[in-house]
Amino acid sequence: MISRGVKSVLPPPCKSALQRSLFLAFLAGGDCRIHYRSAPFAVDLAEDVRVFLRALVALGAKVREGGLGSESWIQLRGNTARKKPRTHVDFELGKNGTALRFLLAYAGVFGGEFGFCAEPQLSRRPLAELVPLLRSWGCSFDFAGEDGRVPFRIRSPGLSEPPRLELDLAKGSQAASGLCLCLAAWGRKSEVVLHGGLGYLSLSLDALSRFGCRVIVSPDGANPDGGARTELRIPDSGLENPRDLAVPADPSAAAFVLALAHAQGSELMVQGLDAKSSHPDLRLLDDLVALGSTYGFDGEQLHFVGRPGVGDVEILDLAERPDSFPPLAVLLSARPGRHCLGDAEKLRSKESDRIAVLARALQQLGLVVAEATEEGKGILRFEGRLPGSGHVLGDKELMLDPCGDHRMAMSFAILGKIHRITVQMKDRSCVAKSWPGFFTAICDL
Repeated sequence: MISRGVKSVLPPPCKSALQRSLFLAFLAGGDCRIHYRSAPFAVDLAEDVRVFLRALVALGAKVREGGLGSESWIQLRGNTARKKPRTHVDFELGKNGTALRFLLAYAGVFGGEFGFCAEPQLSRRPLAELVPLLRSWGCSFDFAGEDGRVPFRIRSPGLSEPPRLELDLAKGSQAASGLCLCLAAWGRKSEVVLHGGLGYLSLSLDALSRFGCRVIVSPDGANPDGGARTELRIPDSGLENPRDLAVPADPSAAAFVLALAHAQGSELMVQGLDAKSSHPDLRLLDDLVALGSTYGFDGEQLHFVGRPGVGDVEILDLAERPDSFPPLAVLLSARPGRHCLGDAEKLRSKESDRIAVLARALQQLGLVVAEATEEGKGILRFEGRLPGSGHVLGDKELMLDPCGDHRMAMSFAILGKIHRITVQMKDRSCVAKSWPGFFTAICDL
């Protein structure tokens, strides 16, 4: 039974699903209306989504927005002449790593000349997985600074023959997602061999199925090193515009309020989630159940009951769901015991080195952080302490630097609420990248 007065939160629409849907709507051509739920009086459309929309408009898309009450929508008319794209288009991508890789894949597959600029946080994210591949297709790059990083210009002849690709997912799945989406729109049979777990690529395969493209997924056993190997066969059917679809709330965003409810031992209703989604960050719920909490779904409504505990915790399967790493670190900071999270080396090349930034914050809080956070490791070891136990900061105020990283700013805000201290941050506004209304949403939790 749900207790009276239980707090309720509606996270923003799933950033990953929404960007994939918008990109496929553009590639499919025609009109597609994408629905999502929004919190009353909140600006919940992520900055990343706004950046991507502007890029698609630069490529020829037409965009309208509307809605009534909490039901909002984006209507996008795709570029039916995508195989003869506009050339000499310049993109300003802010901090949007998904847009960077998806649009670079677009340039490689369909051809044209494009300029890519971004904020410094995106410049630190390498493109090593895409640049050599596109060069082998005849693309040329002019890098203004370090090779393989924005800003740069690309000149691409476009694909003439179906490629057979081999891609390593160890450093992330965005490049593979972008290539698969574009190859599906290209409309000629292609094969992609993937090394490593699918992770967030599963969202791209789900999105393709909604646009009428049934990719054949064939698990092909293991590589010699024991890692997973999967073969994708992309058909020549192209894309079908569904005309109308809905995007659920974002599990990556919801993870932070769930972490808070778990650590506080409180009840929480989280609205808009899709229990059947393949989103990797929904697996956080299994982690929280293993730590003592309970939950149940009633349609798109998640009823969560937090029950914090004590004892050592080791969770090392985070390579395919790295966005679960920060909220887990935050909630375990208040659980007495020795904890180990990993192995998520890709977190070191996000908007910040998230493992190092989290380690510094925990140390400033007064916790013991092990030396296993050295460069090259994707593991964080630390000791949690009960809030107010005398083992953490005594002056009840902490200054933390999220390094312009939205996930770190959200982590620090939750950290402060869990440990009942005031956290001052050098930059709170960076949360707009994924959840503009975050601080309003958590103020009464």
